[in-house]
Amino acid sequence: MVTVVDVGEIPLHAKHVPTNELPKDHAVGPLVTLRHANVNILELQERLRLLEQTMGIWDPANQVGNVPIRRAGHDVWGIDKIMLVFCDDYMKNVYEFPWLATWIDVLQPLFDLLNVPLNRVHNYWSHPRVHLIFDYVDAAYPLASTPRIHLTPDMVLHQTRRSVDVSTLHGSRVPPSFVVIGAQKAGTTSLYDYITQHDLAIPSIRKETHYLDWRWDPSLPPLDDPNGVAKHKAMYLRYFRTDILLPNPSIQSGEATPSYLLGGSIVIDRFKALMDDQCKILAILRNPVDRAFSHYNMTADTQGNPEQLRNRSVMHGFIIPTSTRCVIGGTRRWQIVTAEIAELEALGIHPDMSFDAFDDVFLKSRVNFTHGGHSFVGRGLYALQLAGWYQAFPSSRIHVVNMDDMKTPTGLQNVMDTVFSFLDLPPYAIQDTSAKNTRAYAAPLNADTRQRLEVFYAPFNAKLKTLLQGSSTTSFSWAV
Repeated sequence: MVTVVDVGEIPLHAKHVPTNELPKDHAVGPLVTLRHANVNILELQERLRLLEQTMGIWDPANQVGNVPIRRAGHDVWGIDKIMLVFCDDYMKNVYEFPWLATWIDVLQPLFDLLNVPLNRVHNYWSHPRVHLIFDYVDAAYPLASTPRIHLTPDMVLHQTRRSVDVSTLHGSRVPPSFVVIGAQKAGTTSLYDYITQHDLAIPSIRKETHYLDWRWDPSLPPLDDPNGVAKHKAMYLRYFRTDILLPNPSIQSGEATPSYLLGGSIVIDRFKALMDDQCKILAILRNPVDRAFSHYNMTADTQGNPEQLRNRSVMHGFIIPTSTRCVIGGTRRWQIVTAEIAELEALGIHPDMSFDAFDDVFLKSRVNFTHGGHSFVGRGLYALQLAGWYQAFPSSRIHVVNMDDMKTPTGLQNVMDTVFSFLDLPPYAIQDTSAKNTRAYAAPLNADTRQRLEVFYAPFNAKLKTLLQGSSTTSFSWAV
């Protein structure tokens, strides 16, 4: 049972979450408090009664000259209302409705009597609110920090569970707002889940659209055709809830296709052509040795639905199960590592090469693969892959995080605080901190194979640290 403390008014800290979600031993203020007795509301009652009888005042269609607000729940339930002042839950804006001026004469005396100044009837609080008829702040709160938007009768206000947007901003944010580009088996599924837990972020229809690589539609005109960009944009937007996102630009959505990082200039050029300038780029990395081992185990896993098996290359006949383990193409882990390192060395790949050179000799040959069962070692050359993105976009649009910093709830929250800040989203406490898309390994990575990979990756990891210096606050302990 929640402990109720009679403190005379409802303290703001009690509004963090709905009362029924508070811990059982959490003390809150009273749910109803007496603010003033014998308040004369006759004038307000008479005006409402008259307008009910003469014009059906509660029906928004009859509120000529005011601004309607579209609220999904209220509209379905048939809740009628007169809106005069409204604030979004994250205190971005305060909206003053046109009718405020015509009702202030009967409302102001009530505000004065209750000692609730009109300029305090806002939700200036650092957490999503529990809905009250009057929301308030302490008198010392810096009210001037929140913009006031004066609505005009030609506008409509749209509200979702946590967002409020005016109709004149329809389409001002075109999805996606963010794209997680990789790396594969470095926590992209978890990162995407954590982002879309936020009240102001919704998932795309398909998390991994792969539109910029596997699912690029060759039947459409090329990008240099006058109609090419528009055609591809229309196809790409089918992966997003534009019915929600266009009228509600406070809501963000994005996708997470981990193979984009390996796509090189082909994916980057498509990204530049299709994405709005507001679209942010996220990359999540992990120790490349552990990434390669995880990648191998995923590809060798014969359990999953047909699409998962196809994407791992099982349907291509590359995986041959044995009685004790799975081997890929008849080749064991150490043989794959040895063969891939030999291939990379034969191609002349080294940490100091340019992105364009790396793209020509390696990346361009990878983007057309329609499965993920390849480049076990090459995907861990993070610096060479990221260099192309930093070359194509300002660093302010790119944010790189380390999966290895997210292994505890505190570490996870710290990383997500930086992600939400990067996406211009209000702070949010992650509710489900569990890792996603994980699997148990039958046996650890052989010590000799691990050492071989560590030696190979060392100079590339050092290059990564240099690349990200000054543009990322993340510490990559394995990039020495």
